[in-house]
Amino acid sequence: MKTCCCCCSLRTGSVFSGVWGLLFASLALAAYIFFVITLEIAQGSLGTGQPDTASVLNTIYAFQNRYTVYVGLAVSFLWFISCIVLFAGICVKNRWCLVPWLVFTILATLYLIAVLVLVLVYGVVLLYTFWLFWVIVGVLFLIIVFDIYALICVGFYFRELTMEREMEENRAMRMVQYNGNHDQGGKPAYAYAAGGYPQYPQQRQNDYISQKQGHAVFSPYGTEFDDHGSYKKPPTGGYVNQGYQYRPSYHGGGYEYDYNKRY
Repeated sequence: MKTCCCCCSLRTGSVFSGVWGLLFASLALAAYIFFVITLEIAQGSLGTGQPDTASVLNTIYAFQNRYTVYVGLAVSFLWFISCIVLFAGICVKNRWCLVPWLVFTILATLYLIAVLVLVLVYGVVLLYTFWLFWVIVGVLFLIIVFDIYALICVGFYFRELTMEREMEENRAMRMVQYNGNHDQGGKPAYAYAAGGYPQYPQQRQNDYISQKQGHAVFSPYGTEFDDHGSYKKPPTGGYVNQGYQYRPSYHGGGYEYDYNKRY
């Protein structure tokens, strides 16, 4: 998976996934805050003779007890924070900032799947309305589908950032290894072109650029890149390219061609 919805990058898709998660985390947080406030008010009114105390408590405890209300509040708050961390990770391209959002979204998706199963099993009996049953089933199913697609998008973006990091580490290692075998002058034989995307071996090979003005450089991979964009194998006796006479010389780790203007 290289794009989200076949029209935008994985980074943009991850931003939309974060907005989607932030929306539901906010709704869940608001609902649990309401439950906690209602529960505290109801418990504080016990013994006062108010007629709505028993009905409020029975309504809340019919679905969840006091401890699960506070646990749900804590989980919703952490899910909300994970969405903020996700946005920060996308901005700085830190793949580990994506992990909390992935964990909490997986838990939320599993919870919704369990709710969907319960609705399918007991929904008709509890709701007493056939059309309302299918509306709830349809909404839950769409939310689960969107959650799964958001997880896939962010997961592939995590993989993309991981590959990009590995490529950067490999490039740095190769630069150190090659420069260690270069001449005593400490001149780098080649450098990688900067880029914000993963580079595969053939692409990296095509992205070598010379840091030496007036020299054509051969990488240890055997591909020659000169200042005029010519890519050739090193001939033994030199060659002429765009009016420049190139003569080979070897410096411990690769060939360099000093050139003179010929015509």
